[in-house]
Amino acid sequence: MNNLRSFIELLPGPQSYCKCQSLCSQLTIEHVIPKSLIKRSGLSKSCANDLHNIYPCCSRLNGDKGSLIFGKDFLFNSDNSNHTGALSRTCLYMYEKYNLSIDTKTVSLWRELDKVHVPQEFEITRNDIIYRKTGVYNPFLMDHLSNELSDDLVEEHY
Repeated sequence: MNNLRSFIELLPGPQSYCKCQSLCSQLTIEHVIPKSLIKRSGLSKSCANDLHNIYPCCSRLNGDKGSLIFGKDFLFNSDNSNHTGALSRTCLYMYEKYNLSIDTKTVSLWRELDKVHVPQEFEITRNDIIYRKTGVYNPFLMDHLSNELSDDLVEEHY
């Protein structure tokens, strides 16, 4: 867990799903796809701790979220969070990489949110950090970037 805490301290802001300017409670580690769903899928803890699935989060919000699934059990108001696109792309990455059993309605919503919400700078920087640590990038984010940039720039960057 300390390695994960060290990782989230490297990440650029915003440091939590909520838009508090300073943390409204202690910073903690949030699993976007809940560990309980990963466990029920018969996957190992290392899958839950895939760095693409880890976000910094205020402990208060993390406690409220529990094992709820973004897009199925809750959504963020776009006026209050700039994480909607990033979380959708994280969910899609985890769903496809680990072949998670998620209902098609939720996956369709993630795909729609991915299209509507363009990547934010913090998400691109976050992906860069994860790629440097693991050699794995989020292909859903890369799809956006390759549409915006020439293939040469994407290849040079990753």
